[in-house]
Amino acid sequence: MEGQIAGERIAALLAGKGKVLYLIPQYDQVNHVMRMKGCRDYLAEHAPGISNAGILEAKGDPETAAQLVVNSIDKHPDLSLVFITDGHTPHRVAQAVSEKKPSVKLVIFDATSVNIALLRKGLITALIEQNAFGQAWNALIYLFNSCESKWKPSTRKLLMDPIYIDRSNYQTYWDDAADKRIMREEEQKQLVVPVEYRSGKKYRFGVIMPQKTGFFEALVAGAEAAAKELSRFGVEVELRDAYHEQSDFGSATLYNPIISSFIERKFDGFMTGVIDPAVMKSINEAADKGLKVTTFSTEPSSFREIILSVIDNTESLIDSGQRLSSAAQESEQADVRIGESIIGIEEDISEQNAMISDTELLLGTLNRTIDRLNESLEVYTGLVQKMNNKSRAGNAGKSFSVVAGEIRSLAANSREAAENIKKTIGDITGSMSEILTVSSKGTQLVDSNLKKAQTAQQIFESISDGLRGSTENIGKIAVSASQIGANRKNLRENIDGISRASAKTAERIKAISASIMQRNRQGEQISETSKQLLEMAEGQKTALSQLSVRESGA
Repeated sequence: MEGQIAGERIAALLAGKGKVLYLIPQYDQVNHVMRMKGCRDYLAEHAPGISNAGILEAKGDPETAAQLVVNSIDKHPDLSLVFITDGHTPHRVAQAVSEKKPSVKLVIFDATSVNIALLRKGLITALIEQNAFGQAWNALIYLFNSCESKWKPSTRKLLMDPIYIDRSNYQTYWDDAADKRIMREEEQKQLVVPVEYRSGKKYRFGVIMPQKTGFFEALVAGAEAAAKELSRFGVEVELRDAYHEQSDFGSATLYNPIISSFIERKFDGFMTGVIDPAVMKSINEAADKGLKVTTFSTEPSSFREIILSVIDNTESLIDSGQRLSSAAQESEQADVRIGESIIGIEEDISEQNAMISDTELLLGTLNRTIDRLNESLEVYTGLVQKMNNKSRAGNAGKSFSVVAGEIRSLAANSREAAENIKKTIGDITGSMSEILTVSSKGTQLVDSNLKKAQTAQQIFESISDGLRGSTENIGKIAVSASQIGANRKNLRENIDGISRASAKTAERIKAISASIMQRNRQGEQISETSKQLLEMAEGQKTALSQLSVRESGA
């Protein structure tokens, strides 16, 4: 990927025409060879107008690199660009090119303090950067995750996107004031997190660094930060600096004894960079002894390993395809359930709307009935008041005080009105009989009793009128009460219907929610599977790109 990005940018820089010189440390450092090959292959396919001025080994020595470039400029006066796959030698190459032929562009690797200074001055054109902190962090956290939860990567190589930096955007990645690298939010999201710690086991991990300065300073920082994070779980991390001098940079003579010590001390695993292919023998031995191993650089692969990687990826592709198919079927079923629930909700809503309309009509009728009831009660209250006033007039009114009291009770309780009225009439009839009996016994009382009878008759007629009016209003009240009861029954039925429909709607919404949650889980599964497929594809591409490294006459 790094080489491909470089090729894309170089093609744009040269507008598809020119000549490029490739400078690598040496052929046995596979990661650098792959950077070179990725760039060269991209240009050969997409920018055939850009020719190859050669592939040279600088042995990681800045002075050797500078001299090789000067010699190439003499040999190729039309040289357009030098592509350097490391970040250690460019400072001398940049100085030599600025003196020999300033028009020659330089594209290099690694955002270090020295290289950023060269970029600011315009002595280099651009650089390809990695998330070195993230590489080391992830390698150590993956080591823990593999030991704690049996986690396995979806592919043998987990790659990070390379970053193209030039003078226009370098401040996005570099803090000039602090003179250090800045991690963007997108890069921070690439950092993996430890799995849940349940075993209680105290792990011991080793970390081998080829050196602690330059590009590797960010790697060390990432490893140390990950070690601090894992210390919460009691994880012990031992960081070893394997650098001696540039001539034996990454050499197996330095790495293998350290790996052997990890095996002897029964470490649970270690992380390392692989620069010298001879280190793979010790790594394989450690793996055979049960140690987990992660690397933060590209390890060399034999043809057999490439074929095994192809087989692994093919099997993973089949498994992923089956998971995608299963998820698609479940997603289709969830869609059907969601559709059915939505149709049911539409029907429930229509039913509820009809019930609500009926309820509004019933409420209107009920309100009108209550208004009529209030009017009847007002008339009834007036009649009772009138009868009450009549019952206070003169001595004869005393004979009818019981009637007035009963009438007032009738106003307070309409259910007992008829019985009270009958009783009152009985009392009145009884009183009249007594008056007539008294009148027949003595003519001497006729005059006085006649006057009382006349007065009583007037009051009785008034009461009778009031009773007739009361009877009519009681009838109206009874009718209104009956209507209220009927309306209340209908209203209760509608409310119950709305409640049942709402409960049904709630159940349908719950079903939709469950289906949507299932869809979300399926979407996450599909997304994760797609990510794994992409990682496998990149791993496959990386593996196949190693089939050819050195070419004759290069």
